[in-house]
Amino acid sequence: MMSVVPTQVNFVEIRTVWGYKSFELYQGDIAQLDGETDILIISAFDESYEPMRGSVIGALHSRGVNVEALARNCYLDLRTHFHCWVSQQLTDTPFKRIVCVETPYEVWFDDDPDKANQAIRQALEDVFAVISLLEVRGIPAQNLALPMLGTGLQNHDPRVVIQTLMKLSTEHLLRSAGTQRIRFVAYDAERAQELAVAMDDHLGRVKVLLPKGDLVDAMKRDIDGLLKVLAPTVSAKIISDIQHLILDEHATPLSFGITGRDLADAVVNDLLDVGDQSADLNGKIRKLQKPKYDVPEWAKEYLHVLRTIGNEFAHGQATAHRASNSLGPSDLEIQLLCIRRVLRFWIDARHERVDGASR
Repeated sequence: MMSVVPTQVNFVEIRTVWGYKSFELYQGDIAQLDGETDILIISAFDESYEPMRGSVIGALHSRGVNVEALARNCYLDLRTHFHCWVSQQLTDTPFKRIVCVETPYEVWFDDDPDKANQAIRQALEDVFAVISLLEVRGIPAQNLALPMLGTGLQNHDPRVVIQTLMKLSTEHLLRSAGTQRIRFVAYDAERAQELAVAMDDHLGRVKVLLPKGDLVDAMKRDIDGLLKVLAPTVSAKIISDIQHLILDEHATPLSFGITGRDLADAVVNDLLDVGDQSADLNGKIRKLQKPKYDVPEWAKEYLHVLRTIGNEFAHGQATAHRASNSLGPSDLEIQLLCIRRVLRFWIDARHERVDGASR
C-alpha cells in the first residue's frame, strides 16, 4: 500500500475558557502526519500487535516503531480499568508517546450498529480519561492524533461515527486545560470524504461553490503569479495551501475561510515584532498602529475581512450554520479578491522592509 502524507479535509474550532481549540480531519498515512504530536492514539485487538498491511500498527512498523515491544516495556499499564497502556517517551519520531486502547476483536465487528457505536464511545472515553491522567502527571498532551476508529475495516456508518467522535472530542477540549488540538486521520480518500461530508452535515454547513467566469479566472491567475513571487522567501505551507485552493474546482467555503484567515495570520506575524505576536488575530491586527508600524488602514481592513470570514466558518455549529446559509458565491469572489489584495500588499511591504534595511 502506497504511503500518503496526510492532508487536511475538514476543520472546526471550539471556543473554550482557555481560548479556541480545534478538531481536525485528515486523509492519509497517520504515521506521516506533519508537525509535532504529543500523543499518538492507536487501537489494537487484545494484545494483538501484528503489523498487518493497511493497519496503523503496520504503518508504524514500516517506520521502525515496534508496538509490541512498546507494550512490553510501557510507561503505564492501565488495561485493567481503562483498556489502555501508555508508551515510554519516544525519540526519532514525530510523536512523543503512544497510547494504545485495546478491545476484543468481536466488539469492533459486531453486526449491531448500536453495539459497534458503543464500542467506539467506550474506547474514546477510556482514551480521554487516560489523557487527563497524563496531564495530571505533567506529561504534555497539547496535540493529539488518532485514526478514525471504526471506519476502516470495520466499515461503520461515517455519520454515526463522526457524531460520536465530535461529541466526545468537544467534551474533552472543553474540559482539558492542556489539549489544544485533536487530529483524526482516515487513510482511504473516499472514506475521508464521506467523513468530511458527515462532519459538514453535523455542523449544518451548506456547500457553496465558487462561480466560474473570466473575473474569477483572472483573479486566480493573478494570485498564482503573486505566490510565485513570494514562494522563495515565505512559509511553504501557506503558499501551497493557497495554490491548492485556487486549483480545486470543488473548494468549499470552509477551505476559503480557513486558508484566507491563515494568510492574514502569516502576513500579520511577518509584520509584527516577535514580542507583539502573543494575541489572537484580531488583537494582532489592532497592534499594527503608528508610530511603531506603518500599515495603511485599507490593508488592515482587508486583513479583518479574511479574519472574519475565516472565523465564521471555523467556529462551531451555530456559527457555521448561520454563515453557510448567509454567504453565497459572490462572497467567495470577495474572499478571493481579498486574498489577491493581501498578497500584493505583503510583497510590497517586504520589498519596503528590504529597501529600508539597505539604506
